[in-house]
Amino acid sequence: MRQRSFYFSGGQYLQILQSLCHDLTKPEAFVQLMGGAKSGKSALCETLALYLLRKGYDVVFIDYPIESPEMLRNVLAQKFKLPTTNNVARQLEDMFLINFEKPKLLIFDDSHQLSDITLLEIHRMAEIQTGSKRVLNVLLCGEPELDERLLNKKELKSLLLNVSQKYLLQPMDKERLSQFFSSGIAQTDSTGLQLSEDALDLLYRSSKGYPGPATLLVELIAQSNAGNVGQQMVTKLELAEQIKSSNI
Repeated sequence: MRQRSFYFSGGQYLQILQSLCHDLTKPEAFVQLMGGAKSGKSALCETLALYLLRKGYDVVFIDYPIESPEMLRNVLAQKFKLPTTNNVARQLEDMFLINFEKPKLLIFDDSHQLSDITLLEIHRMAEIQTGSKRVLNVLLCGEPELDERLLNKKELKSLLLNVSQKYLLQPMDKERLSQFFSSGIAQTDSTGLQLSEDALDLLYRSSKGYPGPATLLVELIAQSNAGNVGQQMVTKLELAEQIKSSNI
C-alpha cells in the first residue's frame, strides 16, 4: 500500500468507511464501492484494509492488475499458504472447515480493470462455504465503468445479483473542500494557512471537489509556505500559480 501524506476522514469518507467496516465483518458480504478517478476511493480502501488488519481480520488487499483467474488463484494460494494452486476453492474449503472463526476479506482496488472472467472467478471464490456459511467477503472498488458492465452484461448477472451493498463516492462540496484543505495543512509544517474566499472558489473549480488534485495543491501550497510562522492567507493569485505549475 502507498504511503500517503494524509487521509481526510470527514463527511462521506468517514460515513462510508464506517459502513464498509460494518458490512465486511458480517456474513456473506459482497460490496461495491464506486467513484470516479481521483475521488479518494483508493485512499479509503487502504485505510479500511489497515483498520481491519489491526482488528485481527485476514485481509487480502489487491491494488495491482489481476490479469486472469489463474493469477487470482495464485495470489490466494500464496496468501493462505496453500500447498498447490490446483483446485484452490476446494483447498480453501478444507482449510476453513478446520479453522474458521470470522470471514476472510478480499479487497480489490481498480476492479473496473478486471476482465469479465476474473470477476466471475472472484464471484466463484465468494461462494466458498463451510457448512452453510460463506467464508470470503469481497469489496470491489472501482470506477463507474464497472457498474455499467455489471448492469449490461448477461454473463455478469449472477455477480450483480450477489451484491449485498453498493456505495458511491461523490465529489466534495465547497464547504467540505475547505475542511479538507484545513485538515491537510494541519499535518504539514505550514499550520495556520487559510484560503481566501476567492482562492477557495478557485480550488473548488480546479479540483472539481476531488481529493486527488486537491491533495496535490495542498502539498504544493504547504511547500511554498514552508518556514513561514503564524496564520497567513493564501490568495487566489498564489493558488493560480500553483495550479499552473502542477498542470491540473
